[in-house]
Amino acid sequence: MGGGEMGAGGMDDLALEMIQGLLEELNAKGRRAFGLPLPIGGGVEGALRAMAAETGLPLRTRLTQGAFTHDPSLHAAERLIASGEADALLYIGATLPAWAAGAQAVLLRPPLAEEEAAGDGKGDGEMGPSPAVTLVAGAEGEDADALLFEPALGALVFRPARRAHARAPAASALLDDIAAHLDAQREGSRDGQRDREHLPC
Repeated sequence: MGGGEMGAGGMDDLALEMIQGLLEELNAKGRRAFGLPLPIGGGVEGALRAMAAETGLPLRTRLTQGAFTHDPSLHAAERLIASGEADALLYIGATLPAWAAGAQAVLLRPPLAEEEAAGDGKGDGEMGPSPAVTLVAGAEGEDADALLFEPALGALVFRPARRAHARAPAASALLDDIAAHLDAQREGSRDGQRDREHLPC
C-alpha cells in the first residue's frame, strides 16, 4: 500500500474512526497497512498526555459534580464561545484563534522575540483577534522549568530553563495568581453577604 501523509487538523472523531476501521479492514484481508500518528505541535501532545494521566480521559474533559465527563463536541471551546455558554476565555499562545473573535479573552502570550521587540515588522499580518487582557508569560523550557513532550522519545521530558534570568513569570505562576485573586473575590462576596444577612432590620 502506498504511503501518504494526512493532517488530522479539522478532522472530527468520526473521520478518524473511519480511518482506523479502514486500516483494520485492510489488515484483515492480508495486507500490511498502518497509521503513524504524528505529535501535535504547540504543547498539545503534552497536555493530552498529562490529562490522560490525571483523569484517564483525553482533552475536552470537564469536572462536574465530582466526576470527569468527556465530550469532544459539548466541551469544545469553539462551541462554548459561539453559543455564549462560556463567560470568558483564557488562552495560552502567541495570538488568539479566529474563533475567539468577540470573546472576553485573556491571552497569556510568550515574550516577543528580539527582532519583534525591535519592531522590524516580521510579525505583521499574523495578529489574531484582540484580547481584553494580555499577560506575558515566560516560555516553557526557556524562561521556566517545564515538563514537555519529546517526539523523539515519545514521552514527557523535564526541560530546565535555558535562561538564567526569566523574561517573564511562568504561565503556571500567573494562573495561580489569577485563581488566588478569584478565590479572594469570591470569599469577599460571601463575607459581604453574611454581613448583610446579620444586619438589624
